[in-house]
Amino acid sequence: MTDRRGFVAWLGALPALLRRPGDPRERPAPAPAPVITAIPTALYRQPDGRNNLVHVTVTGLDAPAARARVTDRRGALVGTAGLLPDDAGVGLAGEVWVSLGTPGTFQIELEVGKRRVAHRSVRLVPPRRWTLYWIASSHTDVGLTDLRERCLEVHRRNLDAALARLATHPDFRWTMECALQTLSYVENRPTAAGDALANAISTGKGGMWALYASLRTGILDHETLALAVWPTGVFARERGLGYAT
Repeated sequence: MTDRRGFVAWLGALPALLRRPGDPRERPAPAPAPVITAIPTALYRQPDGRNNLVHVTVTGLDAPAARARVTDRRGALVGTAGLLPDDAGVGLAGEVWVSLGTPGTFQIELEVGKRRVAHRSVRLVPPRRWTLYWIASSHTDVGLTDLRERCLEVHRRNLDAALARLATHPDFRWTMECALQTLSYVENRPTAAGDALANAISTGKGGMWALYASLRTGILDHETLALAVWPTGVFARERGLGYAT
């Protein structure tokens, strides 16, 4: 080397020249381990209600899909969950049924193909049990989905099905969004069917609106609003009924 610039360049390259092949400093940093999360949901499998639906998510895994194997503390297989990209696009997600009568520790093994890529021990606690009450309803959309007479017949068939369901499911409940559904049913079905509907309303198994239709009550004057509830009022007085909405 004949000048100072060449000497400085040689000095800067010296660490690389002295580094031995296979030096750990040459190896890329390992990728972070995937993060596995398991969260019990509020859903239990029927009819016995013993198995709880557990939501499993994985982030930090460079794979289009994976599988989670869940085993109990004795190593017995509880179930498997196929994991696919979640809605947010940040990881993989899937669900598996797990018996959660009491809190317990479980092992989750993450597999891609036939290769095990991660493992985690999790403690799952059964969530609070809730009772869900489903109240059936059908939106009154007259004139937008079909002709008026066809739309109303759809609602009448819905009420036929609701009344028939009461015979085998006495706890079933539903609500008629507008009085138009109620009155149209009574006017176009046999008397016995109208009486059955009125009885269901009087016993609290069917909900009836006071308004004839879904009107924008904020822009109605007093006379128009009175006329909108008048048909229901007549029906209620004739049948000895009341309404709460």
